[in-house]
Amino acid sequence: MIMEKGQKKEDSRKLQKIPRRSFLKALLPIGSFGLLLSLKGDTRKEEEKETRKEFSLEEFLSNINKELSEIENTSELELSKEEQERLEKEFKELKENLEYLAYPIKAYFLDNPLLVIDTLWEEKNERIKDEKLIFKFREIKLSFLTRLLIEPKGYIRDLEEFKDYIEGCITEALLTLDLENLFNNERYKFDEKIKSVILEILQDQTFIDFLVKSLLTLILVEICHTSKGVEFDKKVLSYILQKYGLRFLSSIPAVYDNRLSLGPFQLTDLVIGENKEAFYPINFINNFVKEFDEEIRKKYNLPQYKLPTSLEKFEIRHHFKAEVYLLLFYLLELFRKVSLEKINKAYQKDKSWFYNQLCFYFAGCHHLPSPTQNLFDAFLNDEENIENKKSFVEFANRKSTNENLIVYLRRFKEKF
Repeated sequence: MIMEKGQKKEDSRKLQKIPRRSFLKALLPIGSFGLLLSLKGDTRKEEEKETRKEFSLEEFLSNINKELSEIENTSELELSKEEQERLEKEFKELKENLEYLAYPIKAYFLDNPLLVIDTLWEEKNERIKDEKLIFKFREIKLSFLTRLLIEPKGYIRDLEEFKDYIEGCITEALLTLDLENLFNNERYKFDEKIKSVILEILQDQTFIDFLVKSLLTLILVEICHTSKGVEFDKKVLSYILQKYGLRFLSSIPAVYDNRLSLGPFQLTDLVIGENKEAFYPINFINNFVKEFDEEIRKKYNLPQYKLPTSLEKFEIRHHFKAEVYLLLFYLLELFRKVSLEKINKAYQKDKSWFYNQLCFYFAGCHHLPSPTQNLFDAFLNDEENIENKKSFVEFANRKSTNENLIVYLRRFKEKF
């Protein structure tokens, strides 16, 4: 709900970026602090200890949870008259393009969020032949509609605030992982050199900024893509966040997918699920999420950090943290399958360029992991690509015969 207000509160919903960035550098990873010090050497040991003394991890996580929860529980946006008039003008311009739009975009402009979600789930069901699956999806839809009706909507003022929210989710997700045990897991057993490079990447604020941009771009590709260009797509996303909120965003089904697939990233039951015999990337990373005992959780008002193992049980924040864990999984798989020498050569050549290519790799893995992993290995294997700082997307365009992947990567690059 958008409410008129005479004076805008500029800073009331701004997440505390500077303290969070300090914490990311000081405390990542929680379960590997000793490992981190040993990798950095003794020269910074005292400095890291002093930084740790200045902060309490539990207090910091408590602050992040409070900030994110306040956004998720926003029941109305307080806007000035000028802001409200500007938004109404933008909404009108978007609706004028309705005849040129397809699902799911077309449904977003039905005005009633309950009608939108109902329409999208039924549009999905029309493509499904399995009656049992249709009944299951209608049961899930009913649950989402009930929650949309009675629970806070989580309205977002603009894309800048949304990016702050995404960064908060990334920070919480990373700071609650036991990376030491993850790195030493049977699947990886990384040596000290590999651990050092991965930690250096995860601690780099530039990488985090690229990761925020990646998550935002994935959302634009997955649920806001039109043929009218990235600026129009961003207006569609702003419309959803301002008019319907984060809870609505988390309820959007993948209309053209016959599987359980939903939310801002259209995650599917191929990457998270409850089948004991299957391997799910998100479940795997979720096994290394740190949990605090009940006394600590009550004292600092901390949530349960482990994700549910079923998409229909996800809360708003879970979608964002699950995507972080999915991309982290593919980052670790890169270090598992490709030699450190090849990765390091690209990383040391130009970190910003390397992070950019990593984002393209993440996008491809999000959509079609196996061919993307093979292509990225080949991309790094060609020294000319590194020496001339070429684009992975253009490489894939030349080398891949998978048109589905090429189209997805092109869309991602256009919106990135």
